[in-house]
Amino acid sequence: MRVDSSDLFLQKLVVGFFWKLSDSFSPIAEWFEVNKDYVVREIKDKEDLIFLIKNRLLKVLVIGVNSLEEAYEIKQFLDFKISVELRRELEVIYVSPQVQTLDPKTTFLWSANLVLNPQHLSEFSTIYTKGLSYWEDLYKHFKKTQKYFFEKSLEGGV
Repeated sequence: MRVDSSDLFLQKLVVGFFWKLSDSFSPIAEWFEVNKDYVVREIKDKEDLIFLIKNRLLKVLVIGVNSLEEAYEIKQFLDFKISVELRRELEVIYVSPQVQTLDPKTTFLWSANLVLNPQHLSEFSTIYTKGLSYWEDLYKHFKKTQKYFFEKSLEGGV
């Protein structure tokens, strides 16, 4: 991987795209740039991904593939090669013609925050908001408990 020196001084979080689809990822990229003020980076290989994760720059990983099997190696890396804490902070979105948008079973099985069919790229804003609210509801008690124990540990109470 060739590290761009500007990446070493990033002050914003990154939305990274591992994209193998013929459709453009620009509707998603533009939404994250405008609404979240994230920097867009294309991820060409596993070394790019490792660099962004290791330096805690990557907030969202969007994987656009024709079939989910094309993303299996990345999924294995995310599931088994990074810490649970890092993985929990990373949002993962799969875009594939093989999936149904917002399908809960596929979302769960692929450890994703959202699955999206490319035919719905133009509706990304609405779909992302709906998908994110689902995950926030699902994990709100976990995050509240995690925060409580973290604060207690700082006080020396746990």
